[in-house]
Amino acid sequence: MVLPDILALLYDHPAYRQLVEALATRPPRLPLTPLGVLSAARPALLAALHTHLNRPMLVVVARADAARILTQQIQLWSPHPEAVPRLPDPDALFYERIAWGRDTVCERIRVLAAVATWPVEADHRPPPLLVTSARALMLKTIPPAELRGAVRNLHVGQRINLNELVTHWIQLGYQPVTVVEEPGSFSRRGGILDIFSPYQPRPVRIELFGDEIESLRTFDPLTQRSEQHIQRFKVVPAHEALARYGPEAREALRKIDLSNCQPAARASFEEDFEHLERAERFQGIEFYLPFFYDTPAGPLDYLPPDGLLVVEDSLELSTVMEELDAQARELLQELVRHGELPSGLPRPYFTPQEVRNSVGARPHLILSREGWEMSTGALEDASATPALETLFMPAPVYGGQVKRLVDDLRERARAGASVVLVSHQAARLGEMLADRQIAFHTGAPLPGPEELSETVALAVEGVETVVPQKREVLRAGITLIQGSLAEGWALDQASSSLSMGEHAASDRPARLLLLTDAEIFGYYKPEPRRRTPFVRRAVAPETFFFDFQPGDYVVHVEHGIGIFRGLVKLDLDGVENEYLQVDYAANDRLYVPVYQADRLSRYVSVDDKPPVIYRLGTAEWSIVKRRAQHAVEEIAQELLELYAAREITPGFAFAPDTPWQQELEAAFPYVETEDQLRAITQVKRDMEKPKPMDRLIC
Repeated sequence: MVLPDILALLYDHPAYRQLVEALATRPPRLPLTPLGVLSAARPALLAALHTHLNRPMLVVVARADAARILTQQIQLWSPHPEAVPRLPDPDALFYERIAWGRDTVCERIRVLAAVATWPVEADHRPPPLLVTSARALMLKTIPPAELRGAVRNLHVGQRINLNELVTHWIQLGYQPVTVVEEPGSFSRRGGILDIFSPYQPRPVRIELFGDEIESLRTFDPLTQRSEQHIQRFKVVPAHEALARYGPEAREALRKIDLSNCQPAARASFEEDFEHLERAERFQGIEFYLPFFYDTPAGPLDYLPPDGLLVVEDSLELSTVMEELDAQARELLQELVRHGELPSGLPRPYFTPQEVRNSVGARPHLILSREGWEMSTGALEDASATPALETLFMPAPVYGGQVKRLVDDLRERARAGASVVLVSHQAARLGEMLADRQIAFHTGAPLPGPEELSETVALAVEGVETVVPQKREVLRAGITLIQGSLAEGWALDQASSSLSMGEHAASDRPARLLLLTDAEIFGYYKPEPRRRTPFVRRAVAPETFFFDFQPGDYVVHVEHGIGIFRGLVKLDLDGVENEYLQVDYAANDRLYVPVYQADRLSRYVSVDDKPPVIYRLGTAEWSIVKRRAQHAVEEIAQELLELYAAREITPGFAFAPDTPWQQELEAAFPYVETEDQLRAITQVKRDMEKPKPMDRLIC
């Protein structure tokens, strides 16, 4: 453990210690001006405050990608990375009527439940440090008191009423299924209950003896085999929108007008309203989440009164919130105009001004140099609290000049400074230092993205994680760590004899220098984007035919090839609607409603020869489709014969990776995505087999 040890060194600095002591008072004494912390040092500072204050924290970042990177960096610095969750953004934009992905639903309710239950059920867990973005901050969601009241703990030896328990699960949004495979589902087989709570990494099998819980075991959702015995577990709602409040959501939407909606959209809304009235969970229930509760909450409401609110960059946060608000209003107008949304729909999010008022109503820190206009009535006079603008300094950049780096490291080591190098080339740097007879220490390697994700996953309940009270001091000299950090920085030299706000002279060497690949080699290895479930965006109907021109050949999925003639209006039974006119042979015409435009596609041919057009209602198009299907089957048969021949043909088997190959890969200046890592592993596996490789990577 090296990075957490640096936090102890940070605590010895007078300026930082003064800040911690001011924040530890009741009420906390906060600076009236932004701290002006170097951006590269913000993850370390936040991890240090979380460790030394030992209280809940909420960190607000403007954009989702920045929140994700900041969370990962804080987790690397924190002694308790499992206590640093991130509240994901919803998959849909405001007013977009699409379902969230399963991973988003589960992660959001897991994080909210962990934060909401911490003051009541600490269970030796360290306080949470929650990171969120502007869009997640603006979304209206379940109030923390409502969420806490819905959580149930089950343990071995507990007596339960089976029917009441199952009814409660259904009210929490759990779906009864035959086999439990996904979070938010449960099954009942006599005296055995299976349930997959989003709060748990694995589903749990409950075995009853009468009305008493005899055993609890986790099991594999793929094989359904039991794995290990546990003593207790937590059941949280399956969704932020508690299905039992569906009738209240329907009542809140009673005044909306569906008359301007397209028939398909109107029918879909009416079907959703029926589910709400019956208090049922359904696909796309997230759209109605802001209307489930009389007083919806936001992430700010989950921060306890003694918690610390931190805004990374107030100016950027305000800008992004205004952009999201303008985008939402524009999208609403567009969807109402095209009949995809009804008129009179209530606003599903907090406005930027409402968010600013909520933030300004409670004491908070601003890490950037810029602030915003806010009332200072809630703040104590903290003029004596030092700012941290000069505490952290930018690290020197070497840009691959190894000789200058090594010479500088030798001089700093002789001066008694602590230098920490975090690099994917730690082994190579160690060889260079050893060749020049420069002593160095080796620290524990940092976890990679995948390993970090597993580490920060919810720990099995019953495992105690206590914040360490003993501080270890980082050893002077050079320390090499295998891994990746975003950027390095230098800690201002100071001694305990300095008065508050006074800093060391500028010509004095830094007390601590942290270098990463960004400074050593001149490149930054960014974190990869994690895969997110595909979600279909709400689009206007004409999106499917906007590139059609009158006279183009088009293909209808049921009626075949025709000629597109344009958009026409027809009055049927006193109702005027828009249709797409497609002409066929013998003056046959097909009028396709605009909301069914996705049934049409452009005709594509290998040559300029015009296609054959048939009449409507004949068998010619069906015959053409059968011929095409037969031709595809013939091609499939040829491919099967080809691949069978390849299987018995010997090839060349390459040797496994050497250390030189591993060093070459480590020098790649980017972090591979999950798909890239999977492709690399599969290609190497194929190349090491004595069979010809047959793989196409695009």
